[in-house]
Amino acid sequence: MTLNDEQLKLKEWLEVYTLHCQLTVTSVPESSAKVIDFSGEPVPANGQIRLWPAIELNDPPMYGVIMNAGYCRWRAFPFSELPLPASPQELQLRERGPVQVLQGWNCRELTQAQVSKSWWVDTLSEEKIFQLQLWWTGLQCGEEPVGHLKGLCGPALRHPLDPRHAYMASEARRADHCLGEAQLGYGQGAELPLAAEPESEYGTKKSENDDTE
Repeated sequence: MTLNDEQLKLKEWLEVYTLHCQLTVTSVPESSAKVIDFSGEPVPANGQIRLWPAIELNDPPMYGVIMNAGYCRWRAFPFSELPLPASPQELQLRERGPVQVLQGWNCRELTQAQVSKSWWVDTLSEEKIFQLQLWWTGLQCGEEPVGHLKGLCGPALRHPLDPRHAYMASEARRADHCLGEAQLGYGQGAELPLAAEPESEYGTKKSENDDTE
C-alpha cells in the first residue's frame, strides 16, 4: 500500500516517538535547591533561543525561542524533544538538534523576569524569525500551513485515540515545570474530544438535546 504524504509523516513520527518512549528513563523526582545566577546572561531579545533549567533534577531542561509580545512580555515557543513535527501546530525550524521543532500549540506568555531566568544559547537569523512569524500568524488565524511551510509541519491531528494526544499532554506538563503553567490562549479549547467523551459522529460531541428527540 502506498502512503500519502501525511500518512508517511505520521509513520515516521510514530517510529521516532516510540523509540523516544523506550529510551526515556523514569525515576523519582528529586528537588534541586541550587540557586542559579543568571545575571551574566544577555537581556531577552526577539528571536533568542533560551534554555530554562529543570525544576526537578530528573526533568530535562527546556529550550525555547522567545518573541516579543509587548509590554515587557514574551511569547516562549518550546522546542520538542523529537526531531520531527507532530502536527501542523509544530514547525521544523532547524535541521540539527537539540533545537529543531517548535511547538506552537505549547506557546507560553512569560514576563521579563521569567525569561531572564534562563541561559542564552543562540539567536535565530532574520530569515528564520520571518518564517516563525508567518507560521504563527497563520495558526492564530486558524489557517493550515501551505506551500513551503506545510512541508516543515506535521500531519493533521484528527482521531481522538491518536497517540499524539498523550505526547502533547506530556510536553505540556514538561513546559509547566520549566516555564510555568500555561495561560488560556492559542490551542486551548480547540482540542479533539477524548475517547471517553460521548460522540454522535466522529469528532463532534453529543448535544444534550439529542436525548430528548
